[in-house]
Amino acid sequence: MEDMKKLDKHPWCGHSVLMNKTKQKWQNVDYIYGLFSNKKSLARRRYRGFVEKGIPEGKRPDLSGSGLLRSIEKKKMLDRIYRIIFLCYNIDLTI
Repeated sequence: MEDMKKLDKHPWCGHSVLMNKTKQKWQNVDYIYGLFSNKKSLARRRYRGFVEKGIPEGKRPDLSGSGLLRSIEKKKMLDRIYRIIFLCYNIDLTI
């Protein structure tokens, strides 16, 4: 997105719902707002400020791609950790 005002109105992301520019039944805005304040208008401003502060970080690989891809990467990492633990404790992995 080129700027925050365009992001605020972009209909294909949850951010626009949180900015009260679009509606999506599936998005739980109260939960997200609750992380920032119990007053919706203040929560919305704080959330937007939080997003703006994160812009300089750029695209983060740990938050990019689909949730499935991130899940697969986490599973690969866990598999490696389990293998190391099993090797350290001499546990047989063959079934």
